[in-house]
Amino acid sequence: MTLDSLVWETKESDMAHQLMQMDSVKFFQFGENSDMNVFFGSNASDSIDQLHFFTNKILISITRDSLDFDKINGLLFTELQRRDININYRLVHLTGHSEEDSLLTAGKSPMPFKTVARSTFLPPGQSLEMYFENTALTILRRGSAEVLTSLVFLGIIAFAFYYLYQTIRNQKEIAEIKQDLIANITHEFKTPIATTLSAIEGIELFNPENDAAKTKRYLGISKSQMHKLNQMVEKLLETATLDSEQVVLKKENIEPEPILQQLRTKFQTLAPDKKIELILPAHCKTLEADPFHFENVLSNLLDNAVKYGGNEIRICLDQNGLNKIRIHDNGGNINSDQKERVFEQFYRIPKGDLHDVKGFGIGLYYVKKILEKHGGKIELETGQHSTTFITYWP
Repeated sequence: MTLDSLVWETKESDMAHQLMQMDSVKFFQFGENSDMNVFFGSNASDSIDQLHFFTNKILISITRDSLDFDKINGLLFTELQRRDININYRLVHLTGHSEEDSLLTAGKSPMPFKTVARSTFLPPGQSLEMYFENTALTILRRGSAEVLTSLVFLGIIAFAFYYLYQTIRNQKEIAEIKQDLIANITHEFKTPIATTLSAIEGIELFNPENDAAKTKRYLGISKSQMHKLNQMVEKLLETATLDSEQVVLKKENIEPEPILQQLRTKFQTLAPDKKIELILPAHCKTLEADPFHFENVLSNLLDNAVKYGGNEIRICLDQNGLNKIRIHDNGGNINSDQKERVFEQFYRIPKGDLHDVKGFGIGLYYVKKILEKHGGKIELETGQHSTTFITYWP
């Protein structure tokens, strides 16, 4: 047992003269040899049979029967302020009387958490309870700045990783397109070069008598192949200037019907096994465009339809409100996820290592850029067995 600042004093009497004082005693032990007996609790103090020789024994009873609630509440409030804990709470002093306690707890807004004081200095039968709000929200509010900063840095790191992933992915795609372009250029350029070399070799080795007709035939083959090679080079150079202002359009009012008729006849001759149909309105109107690029745009679309499309190709001119020209085929070889990518420069629909159809992957890119320079646009509609390119002209 520990006694602190306890003063015990006796006055002179007929029985004995004795003065005992204990001041700031921290440790006081009771044992079998001690002349003082201490009993705790009302039951122990009522055990009169334990008190022998009552004339020289002294009984001290200490009872705590009051509690300064306002002082305790003030101390609690001060401590919460000192620790910078800003929460809603309610401190309730229950006396043990149900009627009085019900008045303290009734009509109060409920709080989710409660703690009960375990102090032994409370009067018997009384308790001190503290109700308070969700401390997790309070902790979150107090640390909101740190949490927000962490989330911002986490978002920045996540964006950096995503950007890095997209960059690596784009670089990989560019490398694949570059490799595919080199392979396409190699295949496209190799044919006319090999044909020209064969013609020259034929003149050298197989025309010893200098036959003029044979020489002319070999030179004609070489000339046509060199023209083809020159056209491919010019096409590449022209594509490189599409994004700049070097391409100057010479717009004029043109009749679309004769150009469409000419293109249909040309591609029907090149692909006699396919059915090419031309649908025109009753009265065709003129439209303003560059005749050279207008024909090239439609020629590129028809060339793709012949190479990649089905066996039925339809050209439709619609001038009901807008000048629209549709190039439709029943192939359906373009997936929906490639609808936008087919207009990218040098992009070709991947087919593995197959090179069954020649090209650089710049035809649709050229079509899109020329239409944009005309103030028009191009749309692609795909289906399971259909592909339709729709061009809008001013």
